[in-house]
Amino acid sequence: MRIALQEDIHRLLQDYCIEQQLQYSRKRHIILDQILLQKDWIDAVDLWISMKRTVSVSCIYQTLRLFVSAGIVEKKMKEDRTKLFRIAIKPD
Repeated sequence: MRIALQEDIHRLLQDYCIEQQLQYSRKRHIILDQILLQKDWIDAVDLWISMKRTVSVSCIYQTLRLFVSAGIVEKKMKEDRTKLFRIAIKPD
């Protein structure tokens, strides 16, 4: 993914946090960076493992919910009710 696009996505999240009166934290930044690296759908636990458990699973779930409501990440549910996530914004 292009660096400029990654910066635009981070800016979108920053703007959304300001609009919702939320803090744009380092943890949110790190989680967004990690999900930007993913090529396909990923669940929260696999994302947590890929981050070498640097943040809690509950933090990842809460942050992914925020990303979905901001329109940055999309979510789908598998038949076994596992929630999968991927970046919603694609390069041109």
